[in-house]
Amino acid sequence: GIGVFFFIGGLNAMLIRTELLRPNPPVFSPGQYLTIVGLHGAMMIMMVSSIILGPFGHYFVPLMIGSRRMAFPRLEALSFWLLPLAGIILTSTIAYGGFPTGWTGYPQLASQADAGMDGYLVAFALVGIGMILNALNIMVTVFNHRAPGMTWMRMPIFVWSMLTTS
Repeated sequence: GIGVFFFIGGLNAMLIRTELLRPNPPVFSPGQYLTIVGLHGAMMIMMVSSIILGPFGHYFVPLMIGSRRMAFPRLEALSFWLLPLAGIILTSTIAYGGFPTGWTGYPQLASQADAGMDGYLVAFALVGIGMILNALNIMVTVFNHRAPGMTWMRMPIFVWSMLTTS
């Protein structure tokens, strides 16, 4: 899963470099270039970072606080499966004209965008929902599932970082 999204983001980085290789003639039209830049940024920021954060937190936090599992295993699964769905929708935006807003979804350009912008917004919402569910699960696990004797001052720094990030 993560390797595919990382590959797509890296491939788009190489396409950006191909465009910047020489000044004339352009390899891509300006709209296509913005879509490539946007897809690269969205894949690397939205997909890869959130896919790395979720599984690492779900694996290491229970081990480090002495819990057998996360507080809500089904919520953990839902937050995991929302991310590949968002990645598929984000990748499919190319077929609908892309999103010429860059990875930030710049509002002034978004109002002029094609149907690909809708796909970007849906993917962004799915990643956001998945990360909120992930954060909720980590917070409840740290608050309620610590082993006896695992006080706040004894928690490892990784657990603190996951808790504050959540």
